[in-house]
Amino acid sequence: MSYNVYIRPLREADALTSYQWRNDPKIWRFTGKRPDKYITPDIERAWLASALRRENEKRFAICLCDDDTYIGNVFFTDIKDGQALLHIFIGEIRYWGKNRAYESAWLALEQGFTQLGLQQVNLEMHKNNPGIGNVTRMGWQQGAELENGFVQYKYTRQQFEQVTKQTTPLVSICIPTYNHGKYIRRCLEGVMMQQTGFAFEVIIGEDCSTDDTRSIIQEFEKKHPGIIKPIYHQQNVGPQRNAYEFCWPRLTGKYIAVCEGDDYWTDPHKLQKQVDFLEANGEFVLCFHEVRTVSENDEVLREEAGDFRVFDWKSIFYQHIPTMSVVFRNCIPVTHEDFIHVTYGDLFLFAALSKYGKLAELDFIGGNYRKHAGGAFSGRSMEEKYKGSIETRKLMKRSALFNEDQKKEIEKTMWREKKKFAKNLIKHGKLTSSIKILFL
Repeated sequence: MSYNVYIRPLREADALTSYQWRNDPKIWRFTGKRPDKYITPDIERAWLASALRRENEKRFAICLCDDDTYIGNVFFTDIKDGQALLHIFIGEIRYWGKNRAYESAWLALEQGFTQLGLQQVNLEMHKNNPGIGNVTRMGWQQGAELENGFVQYKYTRQQFEQVTKQTTPLVSICIPTYNHGKYIRRCLEGVMMQQTGFAFEVIIGEDCSTDDTRSIIQEFEKKHPGIIKPIYHQQNVGPQRNAYEFCWPRLTGKYIAVCEGDDYWTDPHKLQKQVDFLEANGEFVLCFHEVRTVSENDEVLREEAGDFRVFDWKSIFYQHIPTMSVVFRNCIPVTHEDFIHVTYGDLFLFAALSKYGKLAELDFIGGNYRKHAGGAFSGRSMEEKYKGSIETRKLMKRSALFNEDQKKEIEKTMWREKKKFAKNLIKHGKLTSSIKILFL
């Protein structure tokens, strides 16, 4: 299914919009609970802050893919023993009757069954609610009618798995991009030339570029409807939010691949090779391959074929993995807020994934990593790169996504990296910077 909306974790700041919905009786006509007084922004924010802390609830904002407009809420309450109660409402009335609640329900079920591990999702809807036809269309199983006019429904994991087996791409490809007008065409050509025996989708986070990046993406979107699925931001949200807050929740595949908009794949069988490996080797969570380093004009700066190698959770801290080379299992709760705040999300992600299995380097070159002044990494100064690396490890030490053994190894690698960075800065005559790195 191609969606017009996506869902993201609800934030306290959303209260500045949602308080208006709470004061509109038309919106609450078919709900079981409704406000009994005028709701101010402060009241709404305080209530929302409290609701977001409840351990047996998960709340999401419904946003438009086109421009990130926040139009409603979808959330789970009473999460217990593998079940939860689902609630959906569209607060922006102009989007009623346009299937936005229907799409949000599918996205919520995906979160419930794949991220929360639910076995059954329950729903209560008033018998006069116009949206009841969508409930029937989705296949919800009707239960009892309650005295207050609400009807009970349920949707099971088995139902969800049967539906998604027929419709879900096996691989979701994530492409975060910003001002990659010179390179994005080559990137998308490398993706669309992939020869596979399975379906894949391409989620592109276009972060309000000031060049022609967006128009090129729109060209590919028209050529490949249902495969190319862009998110067009109306204001720049930054690389981490673009990737982890907006793109990641829309990745539905069993496997995830990544290629930033200035890099490109060169092997038309790259995805098939990596998926074949993961399908045949269930103990592995991720595989990657070697890449060439090229200039902004595609001049080869480095090329070195790799050998097949295996890494465990400890050795992965000492191995550089090119982000554009990975394919990994969609098994990690990327809605965790630490992903948004980390400097280098790839280092954080690969280390977090290592808890779920081994990692393998496959023995082929699959693409080209572009080194240029505007690159997210290569465009940074030496001091910025080193500072980002240390700050990422410090956040990893604080994150609940890592266990105590991992955090001990992170501490060891951090001091190792600090000493290496300081020596290199001294070598380049940057004594003050070397001292600052040691005391980060």
